Amino acid sequence: CREPRGQIMQMHKVEQRTAELALRNRDMRLVLDNVDQGFVILSRQGRMTGGRSRVISEWFGESPDGSDFADHIKRSSPSFAESFGGGWMQLEEGFLPLDLCLDQLPRELRAKSRTWSFRYLPLLQDKILDGVLVVATEITERLAHERVWGLGCLAGGVRCGVAWNTLFLALLTAAGTTLMGTL
Repeated sequence: CREPRGQIMQMHKVEQRTAELALRNRDMRLVLDNVDQGFVILSRQGRMTGGRSRVISEWFGESPDGSDFADHIKRSSPSFAESFGGGWMQLEEGFLPLDLCLDQLPRELRAKSRTWSFRYLPLLQDKILDGVLVVATEITERLAHERVWGLGCLAGGVRCGVAWNTLFLALLTAAGTTLMGTL
């Protein structure tokens, strides 16, 4: 007589847990569909899992779960894909330290007059690599601002812009005018 009641309670707990998981999955999907960064989880073999943000598909095209990331990204940038594939092979072999392998992966992708920066975050389980979270950020606009305002020069970069050249010319003109006025 008690057994059916226990089974019913167990079924209710399973249904409740299933509903909670569905709600969490829905919430996570809402986040992934509304962020302006690209997130994709790669397995140890470099294959894309179901955990990815909407903008990854918008930026680099649709691809089914289980697709090789290097093959997927090759449509946008063959050179990035080749560099990524070589670096990922080092990671799979496990000979070099994990941090070094991740540092060797490409950091910038340029395609169709747009630029993205990439970060690679290890997903560890019990100190063992379980996968990698790839974070892509479109930086096209930021780079354009740096070029115009010369912010790359402040950071020691090579991107010197119109604003610094204009300022230098104005200072040179002012100095010349002052010098001429004192003679």
